[in-house]
Formats: sequence, structure tokens, C-alpha cells
Amino acid sequence: EASEYWKTHLLFGKTSAKKQTGIIGKESIINLLINSVVPLQFCYGELRKKPQLKEQAQDILLHLPPENNNITRGWEELGFLNENAFTSQALLQLKNIYCDNKKCLHCSIGTSILKKTKAV
Repeated sequence: EASEYWKTHLLFGKTSAKKQTGIIGKESIINLLINSVVPLQFCYGELRKKPQLKEQAQDILLHLPPENNNITRGWEELGFLNENAFTSQALLQLKNIYCDNKKCLHCSIGTSILKKTKAV
């Protein structure tokens, strides 16, 4: 359970309008695993030259549910499956590397989408 401070704050120094329960939800725990614990384990495996830790980190992502946010929903609207956390992280990375930097022509997905829109 969270301390009294976090029951009335969502951000440092800013009181929230609604009192929080102070108990972290399942989705928040999964997001912490996906975005903190698993990457840390992967990096530790890389640093210590322990490929089994890296493989285990990837396996964890394959067994966790996918992130559900505006970006992953956008990919789903384009017809891409967002089956697990491994896939959702890949979709987020594609957007960060290619879409956000307008490198559509360097991405096979981007060129495919551009060809479809050009044909219409």
C-alpha cells in the first residue's frame, strides 16, 4: 500500500482532486514490468554476458499482455496484431524510430502504406 502522500497526489507537489486508494492496479504492475523490470534484466544480461537473462527477459515479454495505448491502438487500426508485450514494444519502437522521424521510405511498413495510399 502506498504512503498517505500518494493517496492524495498523482504527481510530486500537486494534490489530486480525488483521493487515491493507494493500491497499485494490475495494469500498472504490468506496465512497470514491461517498461522497467524487463529492460533492466535485459541490460544486466548484456552487461554481464549472460544470454540466458536476455532470453528470459524476452520470454517474459512474450507472456505478458500487450500495452494498450494510443500508439498501439493506431497500429491495430492499420491491421497489426498486438498480441503480447513483446509485440507492443516492437510497435512502439517502430513508431519511435521511423514514424516520428518521418523515415517512412526506410521502413518496409511505411513504404507499403504509402504505396496503398498512392494507388487510391
